[in-house]
Amino acid sequence: MTQKNETTIRFPMEPSHDAALLQLPDQLMLAARKENLSPGQARSFALRAVTIALLSAIPLRLKNVVELRLGQHLQRADPKRRHISTIIIDGSENKRRSPSRLA
Repeated sequence: MTQKNETTIRFPMEPSHDAALLQLPDQLMLAARKENLSPGQARSFALRAVTIALLSAIPLRLKNVVELRLGQHLQRADPKRRHISTIIIDGSENKRRSPSRLA
C-alpha cells in the first residue's frame, strides 16, 4: 500500500475524528435552518445530516438508504406522530441476507 493510501485510510480512523463525525449531523441541521438558504440548499443540508446520522447508527449500503420507504422500512410507534421510531430492512433487501433493525 502506498503511503498516500495508508494516510487516507488512517485519517478517519483516528478517535478525534469519531467525535467530529458524530457532531456533523447537528451542525448540518443547524446550517439547513439558516434563513438565507434556498429551499433546495436547506433540503440538501438536511438530507446529508439525516444520512450521516443514520449511517453512523446502522451501517447500510447506499442502495438501502435510497430505497427506504415510510410505512415499509421507516416505522412509527404512534401513527398520529411524525417521529420515526424504528427502521427495518428485510433480509431479502440487503447484501448479508439478514434483517437489520434499529429502534
